[in-house]
Amino acid sequence: MSNHWGRYGDYTEPRTYYFDDADIDDPVDALKSNDVLEWIGVGQSVEIANYVLADSMVYVGQQNDIYALSHEMSAIDTSRRVDVPDLIAANRITLHWQPYASMKPRERGTYLSWLATGRRDPNVPDGFASLYLCGLERRVFVDITGNRALEGELPLIRAEVAALIETYGTALLYGQVSAFLDMLDLMTREKGISSNDPPSRDGGGWQVPIKLAVGLGRFVANRQPIPAEWALTWAWFRPDIPLRTPVMRCPEEFAALFRIRYFSEHDDGMKIRQGKTVLHVDYSPVNNGLGRMSVDIGQVPDIFMRKAAGEILLDLVDRVTRELDPYSRWLARNVDRQGTLAALGQLPARLLAEPRSDVKELLDWFERRLLGMRAAPVDPAEVLGLWSEEPVGKLSRADSLALARVFQRFDIGVEPDVRFGGTPISLGKPVVLYRLESPIEEAPSTAYPLATLMASLGAAVIAANGPIPAGKLAELVGIIALDDTLPDALSDALPPSEMARLHAFLVGLAATEIKLTGLGKRIETLSEDEREAIGDFLVAVATTDGAVSPATVTMLMKAFKMLGLDLETVTSRLHAALTGQHGNRRSSPGTSRSSRLPAASRERTAGLLTLDQAFIDAKVRETSAVSNLLGSIFADDEHGDIALPASAPSSHPEGAEITGVNSVAGLDLAHSRLLRALAGVETSSTAEFASLAATYHLLAAGAIDVLNEAALDLAGDPLIAGEDLLIIDQTVFQEFFS
Repeated sequence: MSNHWGRYGDYTEPRTYYFDDADIDDPVDALKSNDVLEWIGVGQSVEIANYVLADSMVYVGQQNDIYALSHEMSAIDTSRRVDVPDLIAANRITLHWQPYASMKPRERGTYLSWLATGRRDPNVPDGFASLYLCGLERRVFVDITGNRALEGELPLIRAEVAALIETYGTALLYGQVSAFLDMLDLMTREKGISSNDPPSRDGGGWQVPIKLAVGLGRFVANRQPIPAEWALTWAWFRPDIPLRTPVMRCPEEFAALFRIRYFSEHDDGMKIRQGKTVLHVDYSPVNNGLGRMSVDIGQVPDIFMRKAAGEILLDLVDRVTRELDPYSRWLARNVDRQGTLAALGQLPARLLAEPRSDVKELLDWFERRLLGMRAAPVDPAEVLGLWSEEPVGKLSRADSLALARVFQRFDIGVEPDVRFGGTPISLGKPVVLYRLESPIEEAPSTAYPLATLMASLGAAVIAANGPIPAGKLAELVGIIALDDTLPDALSDALPPSEMARLHAFLVGLAATEIKLTGLGKRIETLSEDEREAIGDFLVAVATTDGAVSPATVTMLMKAFKMLGLDLETVTSRLHAALTGQHGNRRSSPGTSRSSRLPAASRERTAGLLTLDQAFIDAKVRETSAVSNLLGSIFADDEHGDIALPASAPSSHPEGAEITGVNSVAGLDLAHSRLLRALAGVETSSTAEFASLAATYHLLAAGAIDVLNEAALDLAGDPLIAGEDLLIIDQTVFQEFFS
């Protein structure tokens, strides 16, 4: 008796052949001479102990001498007793699978039941699958290699092996089932293993797949570069490249970042010289009755352990691993937060630029919330839910900062933002998302805090007459950013990113009951000149529509009280604004900020405070009535924080006819006129639309928001869509007049 040793991965285990080397020269020849067993292939069936085995691909027959060389361990010996299946007893076969003839009767019953029911029950011990695969090894390496007429069975056998791997994993045949599948690929495909897809990296890198070694060699033989996916798998299985914790904890992220870096450094892929070493493919079957098998694959170079290539791959793997290390450590501390917005914030920035399902879901959610608008309030509970799957009522300051930075990566702005004086995100407080159309800084400009103070006061004046239309918010931002009368602290125009943020800040204000609480301390820091300039600004805001209602004047007076301004000047300032006599403005023409703007910007903002002359004359005639109103306000000595009413009477109710043009769908006069001007217009450039909006003293972006908001209420769809080229939906347009 002789012991022969076979290779099982990275260890060896004795395999015993039951024959005398002196008596038998070729064990395979001895197997070929066996005519006792019958093969039951696809299209055939046999009944054994009341079990019908159809398309089973098994050997059936009687084997009297189980120690004979011709003995097939997987063969179903019909002379052996079979009992009812016993899955519990059969489970011992999981680790120590054995020949069919050596099983107990109940184990044989379980095995036959498994064969008869399709061989896909994952609850049955995988030892049965390994025993079954031994029969397939014999069919492939003995019967088919000895008879080319049987080669048509190879695809069927390959499909069966792949299905068993799908059900039981790659541990079958002592872990050699993947190698068996590779051998089948070499034998069934016209040119052997396909170079399109590398083998799976599942199951670790302790055994080099035959498919990988052959595929790499063929790339080199054909003078082709090594594709990224093949290089990744090559690095995965090389024993001299350690795969550290970040790689194993974050395999998908590692693979994605590896591909990115590989493409950037090697274009189409690494180019390897052929060399002289030729690859030899051997396979050691687990079936005790078979010896080592070899497959002729031609002159394929063996490059798997090339030193220079290994050094390149090792360096790349090491750098990618270091990039992923912070994310890996964060996951170790936050196991239950994988896939959340917080987790995205820990990923390397380069990974977020690649298509990812979680990123797509976030961007789709963002677009659904904005509905084509520049900015929109969202439920803070939704934002908190994106950040953490655990219910939280408030984010810490650090988490709020991290959330803002994650959104920023996707060109999404969030307000409030702790970097710009906002409070941490919490339930019960409005959260506004908006589009980032230009880069933002990590800290506000010196002008931004004053701009938010002015926005708060201006919004209070506008809200005196009721809810603030979206177009008014855009106008307010335009005045703060461009008007000449503002404080010296705003002598330089706000950067575009802060103009967008200021608009979002105002959207958040408009989503709640606007209060003047909390502004007192900020006003205390202002100089006298700054207070006077803000007073002029508030008068400009109050008169932009050419209508000064009692409620507006009331709020204007209270704002003047907070600013410590002379209340007796309100009448003259209102009169000057309504008549276009701005004698109290301090900016000289040479230092006007709007004069430093491009011509297009000056044209867009030139008409913010220009009123119809007939309306101005009417207001002048009403001066005495306004004075009486102011007198009643002077008698009110109440100070302190003031909450605005949800609605206040207006001297010009919506829908009133002014200069012969009626309000449409609740829109104010200017937006109603703009809407009528779009009749029959199907497309417009942004410049043309901006010019048209300026005709009615409106900013284009704000006008689009107002019209789309009204259209969504009326028709469920926006009126205006597009960016460079605006598309006006005339079907939606008709809804305004139906």
